[in-house]
Amino acid sequence: MQLASLIKRVQKRYPGSSIVQIYDEYHVMHNDESLNDIFLLPGFETEYEAWLQISQFVKMEQSINRTHPLKQMISEQKKRESQERIANRIHG
Repeated sequence: MQLASLIKRVQKRYPGSSIVQIYDEYHVMHNDESLNDIFLLPGFETEYEAWLQISQFVKMEQSINRTHPLKQMISEQKKRESQERIANRIHG
């Protein structure tokens, strides 16, 4: 995968992310916080490897959030509220 597309994927979820070299390791930073630390990853030897690993974790995070049971419960609740609001508008 091209480096530019990896960066784009990460920055879509974490805008303004950038790569920083700390000693001999590369870390992806967002709002002065290392995404490596958030995802419990070590520093990486190359810039490409850092973006690649972080982008894979971002993809996994999005999949988990998409299928999380709590999200389904919240969307059902919003659906009911919307139906009630429409019914009140029609009958009110």
